[in-house]
Amino acid sequence: MLPLLLHPFQILTSKPSRLIYLQTFLLLTTSTLLLLIATTAYIIFYNTYIPPLGISKPLFFHYSPPLPPSASTTFSPGDLITNQKYTITLHLTLPSSPRNIDHGNFNCHIFLSTPTGEKLLDARRPGIMTYSSPLLATLKTLFASPLLVTGVTRQEERLHIVVAEGVEFVGEPGGVRVEIDDGIAVYDARLEFVARFEGLRWVMYQWRGVSFVVFTGVFWGLNVCGRWGFGIWFLGGWGGRRRRRRRRRRRRRGMGMGSSHCVLVMFNGLFQPLLDDLRYGRHILPPRLHLRLRERIGRQRVGRVGWGMMRRRIIMKSMKD
Repeated sequence: MLPLLLHPFQILTSKPSRLIYLQTFLLLTTSTLLLLIATTAYIIFYNTYIPPLGISKPLFFHYSPPLPPSASTTFSPGDLITNQKYTITLHLTLPSSPRNIDHGNFNCHIFLSTPTGEKLLDARRPGIMTYSSPLLATLKTLFASPLLVTGVTRQEERLHIVVAEGVEFVGEPGGVRVEIDDGIAVYDARLEFVARFEGLRWVMYQWRGVSFVVFTGVFWGLNVCGRWGFGIWFLGGWGGRRRRRRRRRRRRRGMGMGSSHCVLVMFNGLFQPLLDDLRYGRHILPPRLHLRLRERIGRQRVGRVGWGMMRRRIIMKSMKD
């Protein structure tokens, strides 16, 4: 009864089972490690290939008549990349003052350059505040007076001026300079860069989960196939070298038989009639010796060296007779 109960445990702990456990453990460990490497590689590739969707830089205008108001800012490495389309928008918050309203149209001038000072973009766009009749302005002020008095809101207007669309940079931008016409009062200003993804970047950004699974799986599969092929090549080459070494050793052993092998090589012409006697029934040898050799050859299979030993014994036997 006890052997029957222990039989499953003996099967589970047998040497083939332990070998299967070891192979499974190695396979899972290697696959997990390669999966971690593929995931890390995809994350690095995504952060390198996909730029930030948009960046916004605050602007602080400097007023120094007679020069127009201007503001400058710089970019950090990686904020904007080359060969990528961007939409540049200038956001201005202007007070609804009579001076700004009477000014009418005004120009916004943007200079974009590399860290070395090379010009990348020179764009100019107009802007204007929304017109309101005196009656409408009075009604707006009357209805918004509680909020204006408490300071919850202000008499202001926000303008969004698109300076450039679908612009690509041949070099990495290092700084930007913005100028507006003199006489415009500004509450707040900021410059926004929004990336317009196309092609592979659009797919990777819009379908992040699917892209992660596909690219990680492809990279993991390439790693597995590459390491599997390298292992087969290495082990196959090592095994082939071992087989070649064995063949050379066998040849050396076969060539190192001493004087008997030399005698067989030198007197090969004398042994051919004996082989013909055994193969074709030409009874050159005595009948008893012929039958004895036929029986012995029928019981065992001999190679080239075996035939040589057999020939030597035939010669020795013939000499004794």
